[in-house]
Amino acid sequence: MSGIAGLAGARHASEDRDLIASMGERLAVRGRDARGTWCDGRFGLAHALLRTTDESKEEKQPLTVDAAAWIAADARIDARRDLVGRLRDAGREARLSDPDAALILHAYHAWGTDCPRHLLGDFAFIIADPPRGRLFCARDHLGVKPLFFASGTDWLVVSNTLDCVRLHSQVSSRLDDSFVCDFLLFGWNTDVTASVFADIRRLAPAHGLEWTDGRLVIRRYWSMTIPDEVRGRSLRDQVDGFREVFETAVEDRLRTDRVVVFMSGGLDSSSLAATALPLLKKRSSQAELRAVTGGYDRIIPDRERHYASEVADCLGIPIDFVVGDDLEFFSASWDSPATQTPEPSERGNLMGSLLHVKACGHSPVVLSGEGGDEAIKPPRNYYRALLRERRFGRWWLDCWRHVWTLRTLPPMGVRTLLYKRALRRLRGIEEPTPQFPDWIHPDLVTRFELRDRWNWFWNMSHADDSRVPGGHWAVTSCLTPTVLDAYSVAETQPPSEYRFPFLDLRVLAYCWSLPPIPMRFGKHLLRVAWEGRLPRTVVRRPKEGLAGDPLLAKEVQFPVSWEQYAQRTPELALYVVAPPAWEQARRAGNPYTIPMNCRPFELASWLHHRRPINQSLSAPWRCRFSRPSHGPV
Repeated sequence: MSGIAGLAGARHASEDRDLIASMGERLAVRGRDARGTWCDGRFGLAHALLRTTDESKEEKQPLTVDAAAWIAADARIDARRDLVGRLRDAGREARLSDPDAALILHAYHAWGTDCPRHLLGDFAFIIADPPRGRLFCARDHLGVKPLFFASGTDWLVVSNTLDCVRLHSQVSSRLDDSFVCDFLLFGWNTDVTASVFADIRRLAPAHGLEWTDGRLVIRRYWSMTIPDEVRGRSLRDQVDGFREVFETAVEDRLRTDRVVVFMSGGLDSSSLAATALPLLKKRSSQAELRAVTGGYDRIIPDRERHYASEVADCLGIPIDFVVGDDLEFFSASWDSPATQTPEPSERGNLMGSLLHVKACGHSPVVLSGEGGDEAIKPPRNYYRALLRERRFGRWWLDCWRHVWTLRTLPPMGVRTLLYKRALRRLRGIEEPTPQFPDWIHPDLVTRFELRDRWNWFWNMSHADDSRVPGGHWAVTSCLTPTVLDAYSVAETQPPSEYRFPFLDLRVLAYCWSLPPIPMRFGKHLLRVAWEGRLPRTVVRRPKEGLAGDPLLAKEVQFPVSWEQYAQRTPELALYVVAPPAWEQARRAGNPYTIPMNCRPFELASWLHHRRPINQSLSAPWRCRFSRPSHGPV
């Protein structure tokens, strides 16, 4: 992930140059391969490049194609051949060998601020257009790339790195209490436009931002629609069609010879590895695909390592393991300034960080199976929805197809009701349910109506509708952008770029156009598509989550007591009025309460070590007027 930052507004030229230079230095955590700045007196751009595609080998940013408009972009543009053809039809001299930033700038010159409508891929970019007095930014459709901004009456600062925005002298460090409440309750952000700092906002996915002579306009350029169901295709044609569109999505996300895949023993990541391997071999005989897997051998009955090994052996690819049995939760280093993230986050388990370091030791490009559930999940309570909609003929036909094809009874919800509720109650076992915490400050509960927010979060879903894909709500709400933020917002070292083929818009549209029966139940589509190409044990394996909670299996001791946190961080009392009942939660074994009772400790550590922003320059380099300066970090 490359680093980008931009500035608009008339101030003293020397202040702008210093600020852009400082932002360029901050961006070094995003890109290690080149760094550049540009400034013209009203606008400034900074960029730190991470080379992750063939076309970026000689790339330098900020970039211009006509010496009028300049761009700083963190982008991977898909369907490039089609885009180049349309740009040429629009009179632009675009080439297939152009870097992605150049194609975006050509699109801007061809279609103006409507250009994001014509782009496909993962992108966040900032375009400075001095002749029009305009600074224009956009974020991709699903929010894979982050983008933060803050503005005043005559200025705007924007970046994909939170601390860059904080460098502006008019941006305060005042916290957004609603964001902090979201973190404490859910570990999620229910408002996709919020950040932990009240003065800094996120640009929402599928939105563009235009600043022209002090006037700020934000508008949506795209909305997710549900495609019409395409019937009449044979099951074989449905599978072949999926393979074709999925291979296209994966191929667009390769464009380099060394790739790592986060691979569990499940179908999503295994299918991803099986698709990427032949595409890489076709690119180059020197290309390499490597898998990285995390798991546990002793403390919980985890089988991910076993299944992932079977897949790696079947495909003939090397695999590295990160085994978490001996990892210490909330280690002493956890409560140090060096391990803090720009926003409060759940950092107690080091597994994710070690997986990241292991993967990026081989390549900065990492493929993830994130989004597989959203792409292939059937409509919620599909059969009950058909009955409610009085579609009795379709109900009978799909029931017959379900039994004939999947060799199991259709899920009507009866078994779930009996086994998960009635049977457990007869045995005296209570079903674990999320409980609203009693330690959050009552003033916050009242001011932000947190109980209503809590009920909404735990019951959020579309009403049962046989035409709405099961993953549609997650993709179009706060869920998917928040999950993707976890991959991109933290200033990870070494820098990397995560890519998600299942979240390709073409893949989502194709999968959602399939009849729910049988392909979208139990991931039957993937099972048929990879039968004979992946181990039978993996193809036939039922979907299951982690076999246990490592936090329950190990003794956990926080390096700082709650009393010490309360003493050294007085503002903690504004959010938490009593120490969480950590040990009580562990004994109860409630999977919802355990992580929630850890978050006050996470917040306390973050508040105590909250990083100040030093606006002084640590290196004597400045941006040049009229052209960018480029140089190694």
